[in-house]
Amino acid sequence: MHSKIDRQLERMTPDDAGQALSEAGVAYLPICPLEWHGRHLPVGVDLTIALRLCLHAAERTGGVVLPPLSIGVGGEHGGYPFTALSPARDLDPVLADLVRRVLGWPGVRLVVLFCGHFAEEQKQQLERLNRCAASVANVVLALSPADCPDPGIPLDHAGRFETGLMLAWASEQVHKDRLPTETAWPIEEGESAWSDTRHDPAHPLYGVFGGDPRRASREEGRALAERLTTWLAGRVRARLDRLCDH
Repeated sequence: MHSKIDRQLERMTPDDAGQALSEAGVAYLPICPLEWHGRHLPVGVDLTIALRLCLHAAERTGGVVLPPLSIGVGGEHGGYPFTALSPARDLDPVLADLVRRVLGWPGVRLVVLFCGHFAEEQKQQLERLNRCAASVANVVLALSPADCPDPGIPLDHAGRFETGLMLAWASEQVHKDRLPTETAWPIEEGESAWSDTRHDPAHPLYGVFGGDPRRASREEGRALAERLTTWLAGRVRARLDRLCDH
């Protein structure tokens, strides 16, 4: 079997890619925009989440993982610095064309589009891709962590969920010391975790929404990563089984 690094398509020769796809036939495509995730996290959080989950799932299901596409739609952070989001009408044909091309590669039976971005518009785009796939024998599976029925921690934006995953996978990129201390900004006295006031650049938790990232831990992040990986690999195996039945 291939190692985790070997699953990354850009590192593989054509023969190695063909061998991996002949074993499983799954091509994972992470998609994830660059986006502001608070002052304590890098703008590539969505990229890291999508890529790492695809790599870990591919270790269990086989197949290859394509390089991430730094594209995405929707959400309330479009005007933030170091953020690149596009209209869905511009990205739909790009994704559809790429999926069509990947499905034409030798050995590919299933394309898994996995997105690390949770915006409602992004979820609707994934739903459109899944509806299109239904007309071509379910050869596309478009998902995000928002589709996991029980991740264990509520989804957020730069909060406890995403900060925990980053602590598990890339702790050197997490800078919780750049957030106000709980003494300076107590949870009990702060406004709603989803308040529009957090769009103000002067806010201590500018751009952070949801669970308090100061409460995130590496151990909690690792448990969350395992739950998400198990769920994603299970969804992929189930779709492969359905394809074998046809």
